[in-house]
Amino acid sequence: MLRTLNAAPLLHRGTVPCKRLAPYGERVHVYLDVSGSLTQLVPALFGAVLASREWVHPVVHQFSTKVADISLKDMLAGKCITTGGTCIECVGQHMQKHAVRRAVLVTDGFTGKPGELTRRAMQRALIGVALTPGNRTRTDLEEVADHWTDLEL
Repeated sequence: MLRTLNAAPLLHRGTVPCKRLAPYGERVHVYLDVSGSLTQLVPALFGAVLASREWVHPVVHQFSTKVADISLKDMLAGKCITTGGTCIECVGQHMQKHAVRRAVLVTDGFTGKPGELTRRAMQRALIGVALTPGNRTRTDLEEVADHWTDLEL
């Protein structure tokens, strides 16, 4: 329209150089709750982790009452290893054994309170907790979480 009035257009077609957000530093370890209470959300949670794979450690730690390490490729194929229950102790032991210093726990928060050794091991790391939609709690992990976020569908 501006051209018909012999005026310069306000917007031009073309490209604008801009910086793309790129990952740097150590990738974060993801501990993904795959207990029975989250069965319906597992496909969506897998998708969210895979969409963030540039920032995620190449091995994802699925947990219920045991931790199962799976590759992002296996996760893409839908591999899910669970015992059905939930216990945070296995996460703390895994973090200590593998010297994990940055982690995100994706859970509904119903993990049980960590025991003394687990609490100390987890407090040595920077831990973010992403609470799944619906019925969730912060009570069990309040002593070990450094950051919280509430996920929505």
